[in-house]
Amino acid sequence: MAGLAEARVQRVMQAFVSRNPEQLAEVIAGDARIDALQIEIDDRCFRLIALHHPVAVDLRTIVSVLKINTDLERVGDLAVNIGEAGERYLRHPPVKPLIDLPRMGELALTMLRESIGALINTEASLQCRPPRPAELASKVCRNVMSLLYLRYRERTRCVFHTIGGPFHAPIPYRRRRCDHLFRASGAGDARRGESAQG
Repeated sequence: MAGLAEARVQRVMQAFVSRNPEQLAEVIAGDARIDALQIEIDDRCFRLIALHHPVAVDLRTIVSVLKINTDLERVGDLAVNIGEAGERYLRHPPVKPLIDLPRMGELALTMLRESIGALINTEASLQCRPPRPAELASKVCRNVMSLLYLRYRERTRCVFHTIGGPFHAPIPYRRRRCDHLFRASGAGDARRGESAQG
């Protein structure tokens, strides 16, 4: 499921930067597999709880998986949101070169790979380190928003295009994607820390 979420993030970013409406449409229409996996993983976790009555480390692991599962499904949903915002963006000439938004996408992908890798390999040290990619993504988001407001003051006719429309819309989605990845990382960290104690 994490691999599918990562692939969708990569694909929507590539389509957005290359201005490829067909690829954006594929991302928007392709969310069913992640949704099905979320239901399947939830069902397996609840069956394990109901049939085997796990305790201590085992129970904490299952609860962590349930939380991470929800956040990964949300990453897939946000890829759809980015795709829809990208379709609106492509209807207009570019406001500025796409430099910061692809960078935010790469930061989000880095967080996803590191969080899932640490969960699989039980690397508590990686989970406990400061959320540097999330901080960088927030900084990039602030820089982009500041630039857009400056552009708005210079070109008031672009009010929808810059502030309320296609260019602005993907930014919160990328930032929220980073938030979901950091929360998933925290779920793994909690499981790992309690495992060490138990």
